[in-house]
Amino acid sequence: MAAPFDPADEYVRSVLDRAKVHGEISLADLESIVEAGIEAKGHMVPGDVRDTIDALAEMGIEVDNGLTEEQEDAECLRAKRDFVRPVWTAEAVDSPGHVAGGPRYQAREGRSA
Repeated sequence: MAAPFDPADEYVRSVLDRAKVHGEISLADLESIVEAGIEAKGHMVPGDVRDTIDALAEMGIEVDNGLTEEQEDAECLRAKRDFVRPVWTAEAVDSPGHVAGGPRYQAREGRSA
């Protein structure tokens, strides 16, 4: 798969040149250079995201999400705390609408399912 931006495009090239100088690209600039590629395909799949990040990394460009290191750490911890794990119960196996033997997802105490 190829990244959903055209490095030969004059605007894209100018954004990438600026990003190379700084070693990073803002989310707004990234969005602006992939917009045409997404419109041309009509959609973007997870593989396109990985291809885009890989292509930028090959150019020595990191994606700047605008968060400080402390904010990134807090987001990571929040995601870990909020992760919902499947809990196998007899009720899950017997309840209508569930696949026999399938997991029933149970929120941690203090959170709604």
